[in-house]
Amino acid sequence: VVIHDAAEFASPVVAERLGVPHLTHSFGALVPRDFVHSAGEEVASLWESLGLSPRPFGGSYDHLYLDIYPPALQPTYAGHVPRAQPLRPVAVDAAPGRQLPAHLRDLPSPVVYVTFGTVFNPAIVFAPVIEVARGLDATVIVTVGPDGDPDALGVVPSNVIVERYVPQSLLFDHCDVVVSHAGSGTFLSALARAIPQLCLPQAADQFVNASACERIGAGITIEPAAVTAQGIRDAIERLRTDEHFRRGALTGAEAIHTMPPPDEVANMIEHLVDDNV
Repeated sequence: VVIHDAAEFASPVVAERLGVPHLTHSFGALVPRDFVHSAGEEVASLWESLGLSPRPFGGSYDHLYLDIYPPALQPTYAGHVPRAQPLRPVAVDAAPGRQLPAHLRDLPSPVVYVTFGTVFNPAIVFAPVIEVARGLDATVIVTVGPDGDPDALGVVPSNVIVERYVPQSLLFDHCDVVVSHAGSGTFLSALARAIPQLCLPQAADQFVNASACERIGAGITIEPAAVTAQGIRDAIERLRTDEHFRRGALTGAEAIHTMPPPDEVANMIEHLVDDNV
């Protein structure tokens, strides 16, 4: 069996050539139908060059779609995904037994975590959040990404800790609010821990995630053109104090935890392969 992510279109060709099943693994919300259709048309010539008949959607949905997005947040399938298997999103960013660095434990509450991921994270996007942190009665942890430069943020207030990277699976148990770009990994991980979120989407599927977060009452979204220090400050304060957002986050967490865990889905895949899906 070949398992590939939803934005990768070589694996279905390889699997078809080998005569084995291939499963598409989501990385967030369902990619819009038209996008996948167009990608399938782009790779049709590759299928033909190997003597294979091109498949709709590049073969993405021929066998099984492994869906890590909570059903309540998922856009409508519109019938083009015939077989979808929910799969609980589980962070695997820390080795077993690893602990949070000592200087990040037992920090004064509340703790606000700020990240813009590893791609859409130029220093400039952190500026309004750092400005807000100066007057915020909270500990603010900022990660700039493994390739980011902490010094690019300049002199930060004493209540701000800047790191390149901290495993979120270790950090989220200590967080009261997450401020992020609403990338799927951060969004789903924070939701699974029932943490209210301030979503500052930058690009890609982040706007879909931010909209879903706001729709279930788990957070607040500020569009790029509307970002101001005052708006961020007000949003963080509301997320900290308004139980509405905590209840919404708990609803999202419950939706995630009712999804089948990875080991259960892995066993199911074994049986599907044995039955030559």
